[in-house]
Amino acid sequence: GTATGGRGTEITAEIMADERIVLELGAGLVGLVAGEPAPLAGAVESLRAALAGDLGIVLPAVSLRDDLRLPERGYRITIAGDVAVEDEVPAARLLVIPPVGERADDGEPVTDPLTGRAACWLGEARAETARAHGATVLGAAGGFARGMAEIAERPGPDPKQPDLFGPPAGS
Repeated sequence: GTATGGRGTEITAEIMADERIVLELGAGLVGLVAGEPAPLAGAVESLRAALAGDLGIVLPAVSLRDDLRLPERGYRITIAGDVAVEDEVPAARLLVIPPVGERADDGEPVTDPLTGRAACWLGEARAETARAHGATVLGAAGGFARGMAEIAERPGPDPKQPDLFGPPAGS
């Protein structure tokens, strides 16, 4: 059987209560978290479940906020108050990650945050053609989740990269 309660549950609750990961969105991206269904909230929860199931890592809860000081389509991910990523998502574009060994299309170049491979931002029609040829195609919510997966898998501790799984502040 499995035990319930105990110190493990308390530690997990402390980690989850600590706002260690915050994703702030510019005004043009707030629609990803507003209304039902909120695609970004669903993508983050799927990521947390996958990391817990596949790697046994409990990713702390991710707080989602708007920040009107960011560019219209800008975003910032902070971990324990330190900026891990700050960038912008192109309008009307999908993140296209070609299959291993294939070259990224000639869209706006970007690096896949999870694998480090060349990727690109493409319009919907070209992205769907790439998908038909085996590429992974993600909207902004999927791209954010992929970026958070990369952050979660970073080795720590590194002075420039806060240790995501260290003790909560004040412990």
